[in-house]
Amino acid sequence: MVGEIERRRALGLLADPPQVVVISAPAGSGKSTLARQWTARGDRAHATVRVTAALDGPAELARAIVDALEPMGPAADETRACITGKEPTFSGTLLPGLTQLAQSRSQPFVLVVDDAHLIRSDSAQQVVAAVCEGTPDGSTTALLTRSQTPDWLARLRTTGRLTELTADDLAFDLDEARDLLAYLGAPVEPPVVAAVVEHTEGWPVGVYLTGLSVRSGSLDPAAPVRLAKGSDRAVADYIRTQVLGTLSEDRRRFLIRTSILDELDGPLCDAVLEREDSALILSELHREIQLLIALDGEQPRYRCHHLLAEELSAELHTNAPGEIAGLHERAALWFDANGDLEAAIRHATASGRTETMSRIIWPAVPMCVASGTLDRLRAWLSGISERQLAQDRWLTMAAVWAFLQQGDATAMRRWAALAQEHAGPDWREAARHDAYAATLAVLHGLVGESGINDSRDLCDRALGGLSLNDPFRAAAAFNKGIALSLQGEVGAGMESLLEAEALAQALGVPVIEANAKSWMGLLALDAGERQRAIHLVSEAAEVTRRYHLDRLATGALTMTAQSLVLALVGDKTAAAKALATARRLTVAARGISPWFAVSGRLYQARAAALLGDGATARLLISEARQNMTPQLQASTLGTSLAEADSVLAHMSDHGGAAGVLTTTELRVLQFLPSYLTLQQIAEHLFVSHSTVKTHVLSIYRKFGVGTRSDAVAHARSLGLVEAPLLD
Repeated sequence: MVGEIERRRALGLLADPPQVVVISAPAGSGKSTLARQWTARGDRAHATVRVTAALDGPAELARAIVDALEPMGPAADETRACITGKEPTFSGTLLPGLTQLAQSRSQPFVLVVDDAHLIRSDSAQQVVAAVCEGTPDGSTTALLTRSQTPDWLARLRTTGRLTELTADDLAFDLDEARDLLAYLGAPVEPPVVAAVVEHTEGWPVGVYLTGLSVRSGSLDPAAPVRLAKGSDRAVADYIRTQVLGTLSEDRRRFLIRTSILDELDGPLCDAVLEREDSALILSELHREIQLLIALDGEQPRYRCHHLLAEELSAELHTNAPGEIAGLHERAALWFDANGDLEAAIRHATASGRTETMSRIIWPAVPMCVASGTLDRLRAWLSGISERQLAQDRWLTMAAVWAFLQQGDATAMRRWAALAQEHAGPDWREAARHDAYAATLAVLHGLVGESGINDSRDLCDRALGGLSLNDPFRAAAAFNKGIALSLQGEVGAGMESLLEAEALAQALGVPVIEANAKSWMGLLALDAGERQRAIHLVSEAAEVTRRYHLDRLATGALTMTAQSLVLALVGDKTAAAKALATARRLTVAARGISPWFAVSGRLYQARAAALLGDGATARLLISEARQNMTPQLQASTLGTSLAEADSVLAHMSDHGGAAGVLTTTELRVLQFLPSYLTLQQIAEHLFVSHSTVKTHVLSIYRKFGVGTRSDAVAHARSLGLVEAPLLD
């Protein structure tokens, strides 16, 4: 077995590695074996991220790397909370956060990224590059790849922070080849060993497969078949004849049908193959086939060598294509039952069976929407075709919430129309007793395009149609409470908000819990109950901190309440930061909940007024007036706007309105910390390059700066863009 042979020569090259190592060689060169021996013999903490096709997305790969690095130092809560592939947070916050995460580890480490050649997207490559940039002296990030050293690491080569090992460095020398042949029970006379090394060029898997043939007598020891490194077709033939060909039909069938799995263990294989002896079979195959590799861990787990896995997969698709969907479906159900949601969704998607996808994905949607992991739901749906999404009512509904979470109002409305078709023309009436129609009613109640009266009615209907343990009940109760209070029915509104708070706590919907507490705190403040207001908003702030809700657009309400309460108690520095965050999140929440587009800005204006910032207060009140609708004017918001105008009439501008950023400028400002050009920012915002340039110049003028970096630094000092991460 290649893994049993100590790679003395290659290990010597890694005796004193710099911060980044690239081990680049064809499959079968022993890259993973070398990395395992290297990390095992040192005293540094180590972890391995094995890249699969599922990790080619930037958010998915970043999450795996954060999970690997976190045990080596302080908690990575801040970095994990901002994981996304969406700009501007991706390049403006996540990438520098990953660099900082690597730098902040409290002990020297080795991070191995295996199969790095599978990282193909530019954004995923930037994730790894950011970690490599942050790897400190004394630690190493190692990339194992079948490709050459990627171009995005070229700068590290020029600074001496990169070491590269190639196929020549990993090739077996005569001593290593002799050790392997002896392990296999093949002849080890010097001429035989020399011939094998010559014909295989020292390629480890070539030496191994040739040794099998020599041992079996099917090959002349003095004249083995030439098997040069990288000759995949020859290897496939050898694996088929010298490895699989020696197994019983049952063993071959076992391996071929489990080739859909990245890792193998007894219970999982039992479920997928519908048998009960998989643990024994795996143990025996591990002894018989050195290309079935044991993994670290408490429970026996294995994986097939890449070359074996590729041949097995090819055999499955050629000889048993009709079984593939069922194999994936059984794997999906097993992973779902055992708490591995990501693997369950991958296999459900691979099965192509929409009912299975829907069964696994939809129950996790409420948690995903309320969790702050912005890309997670989008990633789940990305492997499913639009046709499949549209065919299944719950997958359609998942798409609605995914686009709502991403802030894509146009796509959200398109999918909401499809959801209405699934619900039927009488969906509003059906919402009183049907969970699907009720969920659609919650959505429309939240978006609030038809006004307060309609939102209240829809949420009331939804509360009748949703089961008692449905997380969307919390959202329905919250939005109903908002509508009641805006219509002047404060007592009934408080009852509904209290219900929303209790449901959110019981059903795990922290964003609703924080927002319910915040709105109740604002109502208490309006009623003159200052201490109660401070208590409620403080509780909401704690929930916000615990779940990082200040990174969600739906966290705008709680940050607004915090800014006002902090200003009231005289903590001007914290209040100004909270107000800036509230303004930023309000911009991100555009097009959702028209009532907040008005009320949020009015409360923010009150905070600005308490801070003596008349210019910001005046601008916010002006924007609130622009978002006012006739129905909102008829609510308590009409009175609130008039009162705000009255207060502001007696205030100075405190610096002049020219120094305050408009909503549009704030929207552009969020992209300045990213690596995007102005043209790329324009494409993200669906405006022209000249429009973005005009707003950027206006931002520079108002900030009194002349460069993009200075504008970002000033914006961060004000809290108008996300601050650098602390992890």
